[in-house]
Amino acid sequence: PDPVMVVRGTPEQRKKAYELAMGMLKDDVVECVYVREKYYPVIIGTRGTNVRLIETRSGARVQVLTLDNAEELERLGVDVGEMVDDARDGVAVVIKGAPGQRAEAKQLVQELIRSEESEVFPLDEERASSFAWHGASMLGAIEQEAGVRIRIERGEDPHLVIRGPKDQRARAWDLVKGVLSNDQESKHTFEAQHSLLTVRLLIGPQGQQVKELERRSGARIKFDVEGGVNQVVVRGTQEQREKAWQLVQEQLARFGEERFPLAEAKHYVIIGVGGEQVKGLE
Repeated sequence: PDPVMVVRGTPEQRKKAYELAMGMLKDDVVECVYVREKYYPVIIGTRGTNVRLIETRSGARVQVLTLDNAEELERLGVDVGEMVDDARDGVAVVIKGAPGQRAEAKQLVQELIRSEESEVFPLDEERASSFAWHGASMLGAIEQEAGVRIRIERGEDPHLVIRGPKDQRARAWDLVKGVLSNDQESKHTFEAQHSLLTVRLLIGPQGQQVKELERRSGARIKFDVEGGVNQVVVRGTQEQREKAWQLVQEQLARFGEERFPLAEAKHYVIIGVGGEQVKGLE
């Protein structure tokens, strides 16, 4: 027998229930958004989180189907031919619900797709050098502010790959250019009786001291000994570079030297195998 809907109640209740049911069926329309296969995991999300989010926010029901779901596609009346034309790779986002719900769900799907679009921005030698200095810290700050993901590709033609919606990609690139336009390098020299020991003190165990100087100044700091001359190489804005050099000078002013007598036969005790003991003391 054909499937039927059974309604029990008074005549008025049955009539009202029928009208409500017909209204629900009228609004329960299937609409499809066809997308490329590479967006399939994006729309699904980890363990279906993105699909559930779309359904929650829109109130629509959403299924993401491929050509492997032939029976379900046929049951829903999806035109398989539209799924596999030149512009698509056989993935249909099937949306069911009232017109407003379907419109909201489609918009959310498009937002997810736009969030995965990327753009390549070439870097000249100077900009690539700046990125080598600043590393991931600068990119992380820009990613957070612009709401994008950024990857730097090095090699013969260094470039940035910025992934996200178009306006956010443009915003991220503007931020990158703004940072790099103010990014300059300055060098300072200093005198020290024991250059290598002084540099090690400025860097600190596992780089902790220089990291603190960088955090307080906002600049990137490197120490070097070139041709017997002690150098501090600082990169950042003028204000950051000046602050960094000031902090380095303050550290240098704190360093002093004191000598303690030690029998030569006991040197090995303090130094240890491969210098491990003295490193531990430091």
